Amino acid sequence: PLKRVVLVADRGLLSLDNMQQLQALRVKGGPPLEFVLAVPGRRYAEFDELLQRLDAKCETATTEVFGEVAWQGLRLIWTHDPDRAAEQGRQRQARIDEIVASAQARAGKLDAQDAGEVFRGRRLSDSGAKAWMFRQVSEANLGAIIKVDLTGQAFSFEVDERVLQRARL
Repeated sequence: PLKRVVLVADRGLLSLDNMQQLQALRVKGGPPLEFVLAVPGRRYAEFDELLQRLDAKCETATTEVFGEVAWQGLRLIWTHDPDRAAEQGRQRQARIDEIVASAQARAGKLDAQDAGEVFRGRRLSDSGAKAWMFRQVSEANLGAIIKVDLTGQAFSFEVDERVLQRARL
């Protein structure tokens, strides 16, 4: 007979509802189900306070650091690799800079067209620029950081600095 069951899953299973259900499960006639869920903390606002508390420790790290904290009655095991974090940060920022620069160029061209300037090729449209930007942001997995206004008449976007700061943590 089974005496211990540990469920191991990635972020696809992570939601507060799922976690409550997992906590309620019991091995038939035995102890509660144990589980390990792996998730990048930067993707969840629920971890903001924890990440800020750990930032000083991680910021000065020269090698991988790890630890354990309590979170909503659960054990949260965290790890931080400064080399990997730095590389991911450089890649993320380079991609953001590239998308924003291209978007600003499109916005400038749209403004120039509205002012009567004529360019070779097809005219840009606000809806076309929004579709292009949404595709770029989606393909780069930056939808939480770069917000494209799909409902407005004019092409516009913003970089959510709070979410970007969380990603940097």
